Amino acid sequence: MKALPKTLKILGLSLYVLAIVGVLVFAIPATGWRALSVQTGSMTPAIRPGALVIVHDIPATKLKVDDVITYKSSTVPNETITHRITQINYQSGSIYNVITKGDANKGADTPVVPKQIVGRVTSHIPVLGTISDWL
Repeated sequence: MKALPKTLKILGLSLYVLAIVGVLVFAIPATGWRALSVQTGSMTPAIRPGALVIVHDIPATKLKVDDVITYKSSTVPNETITHRITQINYQSGSIYNVITKGDANKGADTPVVPKQIVGRVTSHIPVLGTISDWL
């Protein structure tokens, strides 16, 4: 019975260290990683509201159709949108813009230029975005 408190203490300390490492990785822009919460159902059923998306900054040249990306809104300051690339348009051999669409949306979004792109979504964790917002 004496081992249980020690085990709980070690578990608590491990979770604390893991949380600190996570905050450092996602809070320092130089790492190229961001964790963002999903606010709407536009990507349902693939990514539901309240999920936490893990976004990695990559060069626009590495993007391809069907990648899910997060980009900065051109109309609402500090708003990011996470949608799927449906088309990539080139001009003079480089990416001019990409067309995105939420899986649950009927129509495509306004074209996104490379400077708006935050990065490609590498994974998502259901519900954790809601918890993150709450904290």
